[in-house]
Amino acid sequence: MAYRNKTYIAFDSRDINYYRMMQAWRSNEHIEFDFFNAHDLNTARDTSQPETIRLRLCERLANTKQVVALVSDTSRTKGNRV
Repeated sequence: MAYRNKTYIAFDSRDINYYRMMQAWRSNEHIEFDFFNAHDLNTARDTSQPETIRLRLCERLANTKQVVALVSDTSRTKGNRV
């Protein structure tokens, strides 16, 4: 069983700037903000097969203690399309 101490951060690719802001906060010595990012484990490339991507996602989630979902007006409306 994996030690679950990571944070999975879910976001739409158009919201990468919010994720980058979280990384900047973590790097700033004057801000007390830290997380162990599950995205840093088991990288899947854009050229990976769907099965490989699913496998990597399952591995990431197995090491995840919590999930942070970054939702902006752009990504919020994306989910409403049918």
